[in-house]
Amino acid sequence: MHDEGFRVLLVGDLHHQASDRDSLLCSRALPLWRALAGHLRGDPPRAILQVGDLIDGYHLPLETCKEDFRRIAEEVRRTPCPVHTLIGNHETIYLPDRTFLLSAMGVEAFSRVIELGALRVILFDLTVDGESFGAFTSERRAWLEAAVADAPAKPCIVVQHQLVHPTDEKCTHRHYVRESGAYRRWLAGRPEVRLIVTGHRHIPTFSALNAPAGQAAAQEALELPGVTAQVTLPAFCAWPFTLSELRVEPARRRLELRERPLEEFVAPAFAAALPELIERGRRLRVDEHPAVWAQRERLTPELRQINLSWASDSDNRPAASECKAPWSTPRRP
Repeated sequence: MHDEGFRVLLVGDLHHQASDRDSLLCSRALPLWRALAGHLRGDPPRAILQVGDLIDGYHLPLETCKEDFRRIAEEVRRTPCPVHTLIGNHETIYLPDRTFLLSAMGVEAFSRVIELGALRVILFDLTVDGESFGAFTSERRAWLEAAVADAPAKPCIVVQHQLVHPTDEKCTHRHYVRESGAYRRWLAGRPEVRLIVTGHRHIPTFSALNAPAGQAAAQEALELPGVTAQVTLPAFCAWPFTLSELRVEPARRRLELRERPLEEFVAPAFAAALPELIERGRRLRVDEHPAVWAQRERLTPELRQINLSWASDSDNRPAASECKAPWSTPRRP
């Protein structure tokens, strides 16, 4: 029943390939996915949403990239619950064959709408062939407008690979959507879009899009009209080895997003094998970006969480009193 609560799992970049690269334990992506898909703890999720970069492909031959993509796509299809994936820059740079990618994924389009009861999920492809940045073109904007307008009274989340920059008008950094200013202005008039979920940057972060100057990282800004929450997921095969769980509660008109350690999602027998891998990934990741991780460690010691609500009337304005967002790094014993 649509009035019953359910959960959706959000998974970051997989980066599957045979060898590890930098702080990415790419060779562990496939075993970790199998552990998650085959030994998931708790109630079955309504769906798993993945943000792209299924393969790594870094300077590998095209045929190797194709074989890696086929293999991970087959594993995704074997997952007991529905899994909806995107492509990322590692596909469009190292495997720039969109016809092949669509066929291997078994979908007709990269951008598509998924109905999950009371929640509308919009998978939004912003990738550019041969580039790392994303593009919010007029054609893509029109498609997104139609996808949201088709159910104006329904809350929706947008899942995409690249991030929307919280302040830049034209962002030239490879992690972001080039036309970030235009994207933010579009979002300002779309309160039904409650959340944007991204990958690509690998460091889990939060931003409040369209927040007043100086408040882009302030959770309290979510209470303001026109402000949209954006979260970036960590890479699946790298520190901090976390997933995000979105709880949808239609009766309370509430979305709750929590970042939790990977071992809380899999059966205890498989979780017991994770500490060594987690510590190895932590050393690689923290040593690579010590300042970034030191900043995250200074945040409050609770699990990262955002609570969002939606109104029952057609304009879908959030109930400000329920928009709270404590934000921090998940801690392990």
